Amino acid sequence: MSSTLSQNSPETEWDDLQNRTLLYCVGAQKAGTSWLHSYFGKHPEIHVPACKELHYFDNLMGPEKGNVHKQRQTQLTRKRPAGFLGTSKTKMKFPSREYSQALIDMHECEQGDHSSYKKVLCDGMDDQNVVADITPSYSVLGAPELEVMLNVSPNTRFLYILRDPIERMWSSLRMIFVARKKAHSKFPNDFPDPSLYEMAHKLVHKGAHKRIVRRSDYARYLTALVDVVPQERRHIVFYEELFSQDVLDQISGFLGVSPLTADLKTRVREGDDFSLPDDIRHELRNLLRPQYQYVSDMFGDRVPKTWDMKALDSKSNGAVG
Repeated sequence: MSSTLSQNSPETEWDDLQNRTLLYCVGAQKAGTSWLHSYFGKHPEIHVPACKELHYFDNLMGPEKGNVHKQRQTQLTRKRPAGFLGTSKTKMKFPSREYSQALIDMHECEQGDHSSYKKVLCDGMDDQNVVADITPSYSVLGAPELEVMLNVSPNTRFLYILRDPIERMWSSLRMIFVARKKAHSKFPNDFPDPSLYEMAHKLVHKGAHKRIVRRSDYARYLTALVDVVPQERRHIVFYEELFSQDVLDQISGFLGVSPLTADLKTRVREGDDFSLPDDIRHELRNLLRPQYQYVSDMFGDRVPKTWDMKALDSKSNGAVG
Protein backbone atom coordinates (compact mmCIF):
# COMPACT_ATOMS: atom_id res chain seq x y z
CA MET A 1 0.00 0.00 0.00
CA SER A 2 1.47 3.35 -1.01
CA SER A 3 0.85 6.58 0.81
CA THR A 4 -0.30 9.79 -0.81
CA LEU A 5 0.72 13.11 0.66
CA SER A 6 -1.38 16.17 0.11
CA GLN A 7 -1.89 16.90 -3.57
CA ASN A 8 -2.12 20.58 -2.61
CA SER A 9 1.46 20.67 -1.37
CA PRO A 10 3.94 21.36 -4.20
CA GLU A 11 7.36 19.77 -3.92
CA THR A 12 8.90 23.22 -3.57
CA GLU A 13 7.37 23.37 -0.09
CA TRP A 14 9.49 20.59 1.29
CA ASP A 15 12.44 21.11 -1.05
CA ASP A 16 12.94 24.74 -0.03
CA LEU A 17 14.24 24.25 3.51
CA GLN A 18 17.37 26.22 2.66
CA ASN A 19 15.23 29.35 2.97
CA ARG A 20 13.68 28.31 6.30
CA THR A 21 14.81 27.40 9.78
CA LEU A 22 14.61 23.71 10.63
CA LEU A 23 14.21 23.27 14.39
CA TYR A 24 14.84 20.01 16.20
CA CYS A 25 13.35 19.92 19.68
CA VAL A 26 15.37 16.98 20.92
CA GLY A 27 13.95 16.44 24.37
CA ALA A 28 14.06 15.70 27.04
CA GLN A 29 11.19 13.22 27.25
CA LYS A 30 8.53 14.26 29.79
CA ALA A 31 9.83 17.83 29.72
CA GLY A 32 7.00 19.82 28.17
CA THR A 33 7.50 18.90 24.52
CA SER A 34 3.81 18.08 23.95
CA TRP A 35 2.85 21.49 25.35
CA LEU A 36 5.48 23.14 23.15
CA HIS A 37 4.14 21.31 20.09
CA SER A 38 0.70 22.74 20.84
CA TYR A 39 2.16 26.22 21.34
CA PHE A 40 4.15 26.10 18.10
CA GLY A 41 1.07 24.80 16.27
CA LYS A 42 -0.71 28.06 17.06
CA HIS A 43 2.17 30.23 15.92
CA PRO A 44 1.61 31.75 12.45
CA GLU A 45 5.34 31.67 11.64
CA ILE A 46 6.04 28.07 12.73
CA HIS A 47 4.95 24.86 10.99
CA VAL A 48 4.69 21.61 12.93
CA PRO A 49 3.69 18.30 11.36
CA ALA A 50 0.47 16.66 12.47
CA CYS A 51 2.48 13.83 13.98
CA LYS A 52 4.23 15.39 16.94
CA GLU A 53 7.09 12.87 17.05
CA LEU A 54 8.34 11.85 13.62
CA HIS A 55 11.11 9.62 15.04
CA TYR A 56 12.94 9.85 11.75
CA PHE A 57 16.54 10.11 12.93
CA ASP A 58 16.35 7.80 15.96
CA ASN A 59 14.82 5.16 13.69
CA LEU A 60 17.42 5.79 10.97
CA MET A 61 20.48 5.47 13.19
CA GLY A 62 21.64 5.17 16.77
CA PRO A 63 20.95 2.67 19.58
CA GLU A 64 17.23 2.33 18.79
CA LYS A 65 17.57 2.05 15.02
CA GLY A 66 14.55 0.43 13.35
CA ASN A 67 12.39 0.21 16.47
CA VAL A 68 9.78 2.80 15.54
CA HIS A 69 9.45 1.42 12.01
CA LYS A 70 8.46 -1.97 13.43
CA GLN A 71 6.01 -0.42 15.88
CA ARG A 72 4.30 1.60 13.17
CA GLN A 73 4.04 -1.41 10.88
CA THR A 74 2.33 -3.30 13.70
CA GLN A 75 -0.06 -0.42 14.34
CA LEU A 76 -1.03 -0.27 10.69
CA THR A 77 -1.49 -4.04 10.48
CA ARG A 78 -3.82 -3.90 13.47
CA LYS A 79 -5.70 -1.00 11.88
CA ARG A 80 -4.92 1.17 14.86
CA PRO A 81 -3.51 4.50 13.66
CA ALA A 82 -1.43 6.01 16.43
CA GLY A 83 -3.10 8.70 18.51
CA PHE A 84 -0.92 11.54 17.35
CA LEU A 85 -1.38 15.11 18.50
CA GLY A 86 -2.91 16.73 15.42
CA THR A 87 -2.91 20.36 14.33
CA SER A 88 -5.17 22.24 11.98
CA LYS A 89 -2.30 22.94 9.60
CA THR A 90 -1.98 19.47 8.11
CA LYS A 91 -3.52 18.91 4.68
CA MET A 92 -3.25 15.14 4.75
CA LYS A 93 -6.11 13.51 6.62
CA PHE A 94 -4.99 12.90 10.14
CA PRO A 95 -4.90 10.67 12.03
CA SER A 96 -5.52 8.04 9.40
CA ARG A 97 -4.16 4.88 7.83
CA GLU A 98 -2.89 7.11 5.04
CA TYR A 99 -0.77 9.10 7.44
CA SER A 100 0.44 5.96 9.19
CA GLN A 101 1.50 4.52 5.84
CA ALA A 102 3.28 7.77 4.95
CA LEU A 103 5.31 7.46 8.15
CA ILE A 104 6.24 3.88 7.31
CA ASP A 105 7.25 4.93 3.80
CA MET A 106 9.38 7.66 5.36
CA HIS A 107 11.25 5.06 7.40
CA GLU A 108 11.70 2.75 4.40
CA CYS A 109 12.99 5.38 1.98
CA GLU A 110 16.68 4.84 1.18
CA GLN A 111 17.35 8.17 -0.50
CA GLY A 112 20.27 9.94 1.11
CA ASP A 113 18.74 13.39 0.72
CA HIS A 114 16.07 12.65 3.37
CA SER A 115 13.38 13.62 0.86
CA SER A 116 10.76 11.28 2.33
CA TYR A 117 11.32 12.84 5.76
CA LYS A 118 11.00 16.34 4.35
CA LYS A 119 7.73 15.48 2.63
CA VAL A 120 6.09 14.33 5.85
CA LEU A 121 7.70 17.08 7.90
CA CYS A 122 6.47 19.83 5.59
CA ASP A 123 3.05 18.45 4.63
CA GLY A 124 0.55 21.29 4.92
CA MET A 125 3.20 23.98 5.27
CA ASP A 126 2.34 27.41 3.93
CA ASP A 127 4.67 30.39 4.20
CA GLN A 128 5.98 29.75 7.71
CA ASN A 129 9.62 30.65 8.29
CA VAL A 130 10.29 27.83 10.75
CA VAL A 131 9.63 24.07 10.50
CA ALA A 132 9.76 22.17 13.81
CA ASP A 133 10.43 18.47 14.38
CA ILE A 134 9.67 17.78 18.05
CA THR A 135 10.98 14.30 18.82
CA PRO A 136 12.36 13.85 22.35
CA SER A 137 13.86 10.47 21.43
CA TYR A 138 16.53 12.28 19.42
CA SER A 139 18.20 12.70 22.81
CA VAL A 140 19.43 9.08 22.57
CA LEU A 141 21.62 9.98 19.60
CA GLY A 142 25.33 10.73 19.69
CA ALA A 143 27.73 13.07 17.94
CA PRO A 144 27.79 11.26 14.53
CA GLU A 145 24.00 11.31 14.33
CA LEU A 146 23.81 14.96 15.38
CA GLU A 147 26.26 15.77 12.60
CA VAL A 148 23.85 14.25 10.07
CA MET A 149 20.92 16.21 11.51
CA LEU A 150 22.90 19.44 11.52
CA ASN A 151 23.55 19.17 7.78
CA VAL A 152 20.02 18.33 6.60
CA SER A 153 19.41 22.05 6.06
CA PRO A 154 21.69 25.10 5.99
CA ASN A 155 19.78 26.70 8.87
CA THR A 156 19.17 24.05 11.52
CA ARG A 157 18.55 24.80 15.18
CA PHE A 158 18.52 22.51 18.25
CA LEU A 159 16.36 23.09 21.32
CA TYR A 160 16.93 20.95 24.42
CA ILE A 161 14.76 21.13 27.53
CA LEU A 162 16.24 19.91 30.81
CA ARG A 163 14.06 18.74 33.68
CA ASP A 164 15.08 17.72 37.19
CA PRO A 165 16.50 14.23 36.45
CA ILE A 166 14.62 12.49 39.27
CA GLU A 167 11.30 14.12 38.41
CA ARG A 168 11.77 13.35 34.72
CA MET A 169 12.63 9.71 35.35
CA TRP A 170 9.74 9.27 37.80
CA SER A 171 7.36 10.84 35.28
CA SER A 172 8.54 8.40 32.61
CA LEU A 173 8.03 5.45 34.94
CA ARG A 174 4.53 6.66 35.78
CA MET A 175 3.69 6.98 32.09
CA ILE A 176 4.75 3.39 31.39
CA PHE A 177 3.00 2.15 34.53
CA VAL A 178 -0.31 3.76 33.51
CA ALA A 179 -0.04 2.29 30.01
CA ARG A 180 0.62 -1.19 31.42
CA LYS A 181 -2.22 -0.79 33.89
CA LYS A 182 -4.62 -0.02 31.06
CA ALA A 183 -3.33 -2.98 29.05
CA HIS A 184 -3.80 -5.27 32.05
CA SER A 185 -7.36 -4.06 32.59
CA LYS A 186 -8.24 -4.88 28.98
CA PHE A 187 -6.19 -8.06 28.59
CA PRO A 188 -5.49 -9.46 32.07
CA ASN A 189 -4.29 -12.79 30.71
CA ASP A 190 -1.75 -11.21 28.38
CA PHE A 191 -0.38 -8.40 30.55
CA PRO A 192 0.58 -8.82 34.22
CA ASP A 193 -0.70 -6.36 36.79
CA PRO A 194 2.20 -3.91 37.10
CA SER A 195 3.66 -2.43 40.27
CA LEU A 196 5.12 1.08 40.02
CA TYR A 197 7.34 0.47 43.02
CA GLU A 198 8.67 -2.77 41.52
CA MET A 199 9.32 -1.05 38.20
CA ALA A 200 11.45 1.57 39.93
CA HIS A 201 13.30 -1.11 41.89
CA LYS A 202 14.11 -3.07 38.71
CA LEU A 203 15.32 0.09 37.00
CA VAL A 204 17.76 0.90 39.79
CA HIS A 205 18.95 -2.59 40.75
CA LYS A 206 18.45 -4.83 37.74
CA GLY A 207 19.16 -2.61 34.77
CA ALA A 208 15.57 -2.65 33.52
CA HIS A 209 13.91 0.11 31.48
CA LYS A 210 17.02 0.93 29.48
CA ARG A 211 15.06 3.35 27.29
CA ILE A 212 14.24 5.50 30.31
CA VAL A 213 17.81 5.37 31.57
CA ARG A 214 19.19 6.25 28.14
CA ARG A 215 16.98 9.35 28.01
CA SER A 216 18.23 10.38 31.44
CA ASP A 217 21.85 10.70 30.38
CA TYR A 218 22.05 14.47 30.10
CA ALA A 219 25.84 14.42 30.38
CA ARG A 220 26.30 12.22 27.31
CA TYR A 221 23.87 14.17 25.16
CA LEU A 222 24.98 17.64 26.22
CA THR A 223 28.59 16.69 25.51
CA ALA A 224 27.67 15.60 21.98
CA LEU A 225 25.46 18.66 21.44
CA VAL A 226 28.21 21.08 22.46
CA ASP A 227 30.83 19.24 20.41
CA VAL A 228 28.79 19.17 17.19
CA VAL A 229 26.33 22.07 17.14
CA PRO A 230 27.67 25.63 17.08
CA GLN A 231 26.66 27.74 20.06
CA GLU A 232 24.48 30.09 18.01
CA ARG A 233 22.48 27.13 16.70
CA ARG A 234 21.62 25.48 20.03
CA HIS A 235 19.41 26.68 22.85
CA ILE A 236 18.95 24.99 26.22
CA VAL A 237 16.16 25.81 28.64
CA PHE A 238 14.85 24.31 31.87
CA TYR A 239 11.43 22.69 32.06
CA GLU A 240 10.80 24.34 35.41
CA GLU A 241 11.04 27.74 33.67
CA LEU A 242 9.47 26.82 30.33
CA PHE A 243 5.95 27.92 31.22
CA SER A 244 6.77 31.59 31.37
CA GLN A 245 6.34 34.21 28.68
CA ASP A 246 9.92 35.44 29.10
CA VAL A 247 11.42 32.01 28.31
CA LEU A 248 9.05 31.50 25.38
CA ASP A 249 10.02 34.91 24.03
CA GLN A 250 13.68 33.87 24.28
CA ILE A 251 12.88 30.76 22.22
CA SER A 252 11.09 32.96 19.66
CA GLY A 253 14.17 35.17 19.44
CA PHE A 254 16.38 32.12 18.98
CA LEU A 255 14.16 31.05 16.05
CA GLY A 256 13.83 34.52 14.58
CA VAL A 257 10.03 34.67 14.87
CA SER A 258 7.68 37.11 16.54
CA PRO A 259 6.74 36.49 20.19
CA LEU A 260 3.36 34.84 20.71
CA THR A 261 1.39 35.16 23.93
CA ALA A 262 0.92 31.69 25.42
CA ASP A 263 -1.88 30.07 27.37
CA LEU A 264 0.23 29.23 30.40
CA LYS A 265 -2.61 27.65 32.37
CA THR A 266 -3.31 24.74 30.04
CA ARG A 267 -1.14 21.63 30.13
CA VAL A 268 -0.96 18.98 27.40
CA ARG A 269 -0.80 15.25 28.22
CA GLU A 270 -0.10 15.92 31.87
CA GLY A 271 0.80 12.68 33.62
CA ASP A 272 -1.01 10.94 36.45
CA ASP A 273 0.04 12.01 39.92
CA PHE A 274 1.79 9.34 42.00
CA SER A 275 3.90 10.49 44.93
CA LEU A 276 7.54 9.44 44.92
CA PRO A 277 8.40 7.34 48.01
CA ASP A 278 11.41 8.53 50.00
CA ASP A 279 13.34 5.28 49.59
CA ILE A 280 12.98 5.36 45.81
CA ARG A 281 13.99 9.02 45.72
CA HIS A 282 17.14 8.13 47.62
CA GLU A 283 17.96 5.34 45.16
CA LEU A 284 17.35 7.64 42.19
CA ARG A 285 19.63 10.26 43.74
CA ASN A 286 22.42 7.71 43.76
CA LEU A 287 21.69 6.63 40.21
CA LEU A 288 21.45 10.12 38.76
CA ARG A 289 24.14 11.89 40.72
CA PRO A 290 26.47 12.29 37.67
CA GLN A 291 23.68 14.06 35.79
CA TYR A 292 23.14 16.59 38.56
CA GLN A 293 26.90 17.12 38.77
CA TYR A 294 27.30 17.65 35.03
CA VAL A 295 24.41 20.10 34.76
CA SER A 296 25.56 21.94 37.89
CA ASP A 297 29.08 22.30 36.48
CA MET A 298 27.74 23.47 33.12
CA PHE A 299 25.05 25.91 34.24
CA GLY A 300 25.95 26.90 37.78
CA ASP A 301 23.41 29.30 39.27
CA ARG A 302 21.12 28.84 36.25
CA VAL A 303 19.96 25.47 37.59
CA PRO A 304 16.46 25.97 39.04
CA LYS A 305 16.27 26.02 42.82
CA THR A 306 13.56 23.35 42.67
CA TRP A 307 16.01 20.70 41.43
CA ASP A 308 16.83 18.02 43.96
CA MET A 309 20.48 18.97 44.39
CA LYS A 310 20.70 16.71 47.46
CA ALA A 311 21.73 14.13 44.87
CA LEU A 312 25.17 15.72 44.93
CA ASP A 313 25.47 14.66 48.58
CA SER A 314 24.64 11.04 47.73
CA LYS A 315 27.18 8.33 47.15
CA SER A 316 27.10 7.22 43.53
CA ASN A 317 26.35 3.53 43.04
CA GLY A 318 25.92 2.17 39.53
CA ALA A 319 25.08 5.66 38.30
CA VAL A 320 24.02 6.74 34.84
CA GLY A 321 26.83 8.42 32.95
